[in-house]
Amino acid sequence: MKRIFKLLLGLSLLFVIGLGSKVYAEENLSVDVTSVEISKYYYKMGNILSIEVDVYNDGNVAFDLTKERLVLNIKNPLGSYISGSFREVFPLILNPGETETFTFYTSPQTIPSLWLEGTYRIHTSVYSTRDPLGYLIGGQTSDTTFVVDNTAPLITWEKPIDGNKYDGAIDLKVLCNEECDYINFWWRAESQAFDSSSLRYHYVRDNGTEFEWTLDTLNAQLWNDGTYVMEDGTYYLYAAGKDLAGNWARTKEIMIIVENRKAEIVKPEEDEIVFKNLSLEAYLYDNDEDYIQWAVRQGTCKQGTNTVLGNVDGHNDQLTSDYMELPGNDKYTYTFSYDVSDFEGGMYCFIFNPSEDPGETGIRLIRQFYIAEDVIRGGGQIIEEFDDKKPKDYYKISFGGQIWDLGNGDFEGDWEINFHNVGDTELNKTKFHGNEITKLNYFNPYGSNPLTCTAALNFTMEGRLGQEDGYTLIFRAGDYDSPGQFD
Repeated sequence: MKRIFKLLLGLSLLFVIGLGSKVYAEENLSVDVTSVEISKYYYKMGNILSIEVDVYNDGNVAFDLTKERLVLNIKNPLGSYISGSFREVFPLILNPGETETFTFYTSPQTIPSLWLEGTYRIHTSVYSTRDPLGYLIGGQTSDTTFVVDNTAPLITWEKPIDGNKYDGAIDLKVLCNEECDYINFWWRAESQAFDSSSLRYHYVRDNGTEFEWTLDTLNAQLWNDGTYVMEDGTYYLYAAGKDLAGNWARTKEIMIIVENRKAEIVKPEEDEIVFKNLSLEAYLYDNDEDYIQWAVRQGTCKQGTNTVLGNVDGHNDQLTSDYMELPGNDKYTYTFSYDVSDFEGGMYCFIFNPSEDPGETGIRLIRQFYIAEDVIRGGGQIIEEFDDKKPKDYYKISFGGQIWDLGNGDFEGDWEINFHNVGDTELNKTKFHGNEITKLNYFNPYGSNPLTCTAALNFTMEGRLGQEDGYTLIFRAGDYDSPGQFD
């Protein structure tokens, strides 16, 4: 019995010693990989890859270079470890409480051309021959990733529009199909080359997919902050930039036309019908005031033909000018008013022709309009009330508009009829609108041959009823007993 007891006691002591050894390893031999840092997140073929790992001994046992070591591995986008020189090992010599930074790939290592595009994951491990697991749990990390991207971005223009004319501020905008690091806008005149020494470029450094900048043709900003006025003419632009991995790309060249010197006719509007009073207005943007040739011609815009107003072809009518000082080009506004009551009806043409200085683009603007010999304006309503009905059942038609006599049997009109509570569901709250007069007969009490009758207006007009075209309005107002008033 004594022998058996002693044997059991010996086994018990061995068991305790074994447990004590295991507890010692877990509680006192400990590590913490506090950070894994790379120089950037996006890489392309040929970029240098450098990785720094901070290791902290947070136990109370010193690391032994023969027993503990730091190992770094990389997994590719398919989840496979990359073998060879990208697996590196560092022996660890760290006293308790010490931290050391280990730099991997000091050789250096560059991204191989055969690497797949995609996300790569960095794995660290601290192996120890003194731990039953063979490694220390705090040394295992896999949170740090980086991306390999060898594909150039696609950069496209959104503004300005290729071939359009511009003056003053031109909004430039390009889009990247992925996040880009920067965009550089370039521009040149047709006779110039794209040359960095000219400083005709501008960087927009702001990570993103949309890049914008404003090029002011009257105060164009060079890269050294100098400015100049872009002369009128043809210009070419492109934009270039890099994605976050450093892949370079550029847009196609686009062409724009700069017309800082420009003019516009404001009055009359195109095809406007004028009755009695004609108002002309036009403006010119230029760096100095030029002589203005202008004319109003009857029935044509052809030079030297049927001029009725202006400062050419023997006429000496003067425009009133007004001046506004602006950066680059100043604005000159020209106006003229005239009583055209005695003019024949029909089409007229306003020609505005500023003379040009050497090197300037010629400008000759035309604007067609109409003069009416007479105008008929009117309106009213037809109401029929029923005493035994509610107010909503009242019968009501309202109408109004105007008709212009352009002479030579030509008429223009703008007439509208509204139907209210007419008892017809298809017509109720429906509108007729027309402007094409096919037949007209009216009584003008102020004309040269007034007739003594109460007949007022008789016309036929083509137009739209509701949302449908192809309707004809036959309008009669007046005394049907007056002979000769209605054809």
